[in-house]
Amino acid sequence: MTLEKKIEYIWDYYKIHIFIGILAVLAIIWGIHHAFTYVDYKFYGMVINSDQYNEEAFEHLRDDLGMKKHEGFSFTGGLYTDETSGFSPYGNRLTLMIMTNQIDFAFADEEGLKYLQGCGFVQDFTDISDSPVQDYFGLDDKTKYLVFVGLSGNEQYMDTFKSLIVKIDSGEIKGE
Repeated sequence: MTLEKKIEYIWDYYKIHIFIGILAVLAIIWGIHHAFTYVDYKFYGMVINSDQYNEEAFEHLRDDLGMKKHEGFSFTGGLYTDETSGFSPYGNRLTLMIMTNQIDFAFADEEGLKYLQGCGFVQDFTDISDSPVQDYFGLDDKTKYLVFVGLSGNEQYMDTFKSLIVKIDSGEIKGE
């Protein structure tokens, strides 16, 4: 048989086997990729009613919290209590994040604090006005409260975060 005939014969009789083989290889590749890259978010923070914060301060927070290889920390800025901002049938982005338990702590202004208190989720809050904490995280002057919510239920990371805040506030850890 010529090469063309051999290829035609193989394709006619083994095309299903070839497709199954390709799918199996793709599934294995996807599984390996997923095993190395997936992230299970365990701790969440946000800035409410401001989009000013120091991104670099949050880049190494995952390591500071002592998270394991596939555990992640998510931080979101620019969430607003104004219901018309980014409104969807389920509410604004802030409301959606609260409804999905994606808030453990928040930096907020007076209005943001009242909003969280109105939702009934505030465990504790502290005034960080003119403190090293406000400077460390690069927050604007109106963002003066650190609110502890803890909706994800990760007490270990919450305790570690609170210890980190105490170290920043005492000057033991300084911003870059």
